[in-house]
Amino acid sequence: MGSKRLRWARPGVALTAVLVAFAGCSGGVSAASYFQTACPAVASYEHAVQQQTQSLSASLGAGTTPAQGKGALVTYLGRVTTATDDLIAKLKKAGVPNVSGGVGATKLIDALTALRDAFAKGKSDAEQVSTNSATAFQQDVTNIQNEINSATTGLQAATRNLGSGEMDKAEAAEPSCNGLNGG
Repeated sequence: MGSKRLRWARPGVALTAVLVAFAGCSGGVSAASYFQTACPAVASYEHAVQQQTQSLSASLGAGTTPAQGKGALVTYLGRVTTATDDLIAKLKKAGVPNVSGGVGATKLIDALTALRDAFAKGKSDAEQVSTNSATAFQQDVTNIQNEINSATTGLQAATRNLGSGEMDKAEAAEPSCNGLNGG
């Protein structure tokens, strides 16, 4: 895809965390109006996820016990779940761009919801991880990460081939879209 269309990015720390390019679920709006709402929401989400990822990374330094890691992971996944849920709500409020390709953006809400659900399930699973040994802990965390990665893959697939000339132009013209990861 040759456009500047926003894409998913992966902060490279303990778990894969992602951000959404664009999405919408209700009412037809202009593409320009959509991006005026969506891009600041995505920027806020990016910032929140990056902060949480940095916090998780800092709390998992040398000498961290499995019990401490479990606590940090549960906190991280809870906060990222909440941030993802907030993004979904904001993108639903942004509406569906009433242009060619705009309706296809609704698939992204479904994919983002699946990601949010994976984070929530990961939090629930993290509450149950073994802290008896570092090996068991690592295996449990790897299983959680694999489930989240699967949802991330689904989200990336949903963002492919959704562009249209009108959407690309509106995104490029919206200053708040500049500087977003993948942008």
